[in-house]
Amino acid sequence: MNLPLLLILRHGETEWNVEKRVQGRKDSPLTNKGRAQAAAQGRLLQPLMQAHPSAKIICSPLGRTRATATIALRGISKAMTLDARLQEVSAGDWEGMLRPEIYDRFTQELSLNNEFDLFTKAPGGETEEQLRTRCQTFLDDMRGPTVAITHGITSLMMRGLAQGMAYDDMAMQTREQGCIYFVENGVETCLREPDN
Repeated sequence: MNLPLLLILRHGETEWNVEKRVQGRKDSPLTNKGRAQAAAQGRLLQPLMQAHPSAKIICSPLGRTRATATIALRGISKAMTLDARLQEVSAGDWEGMLRPEIYDRFTQELSLNNEFDLFTKAPGGETEEQLRTRCQTFLDDMRGPTVAITHGITSLMMRGLAQGMAYDDMAMQTREQGCIYFVENGVETCLREPDN
């Protein structure tokens, strides 16, 4: 897939991330660590925006991504637009449940092998095909360098599609917070601040 430059930011750590609770389309506040991660993304983003001043900034409409964007975009005088295609995959009936509880109760019945399965096999949730379609349409609509502020599972699919990966390989990618995934010409680089 021949795409313009894509910079993907996952939201900072939330209270539910710490609790190992499935968020999906539900929200919980950023932790202090999550706010620090968003600030680190902002420091990483500054020189990238200077190098790519035409880049569009597009954010998921969910609260945790908007909170991350507010922090990360301080000092960047560029308009941000919201796009529902960047929101997290809906985990249906499992939203708000603890991950270990879901794995204990449903692994054998639903063959939950990875985080993709956990989200895309949730009763009443979004399917893998629905997630793939909305991520693909977002990528197809890119006309130039783009900063996408999104979520863990959605970013796995988007990054995987941008790199031409098979489904199983997508699930094996990292989904760090506080970094920027820089995808250009089908190759990804994870940009992080050096450890203090």
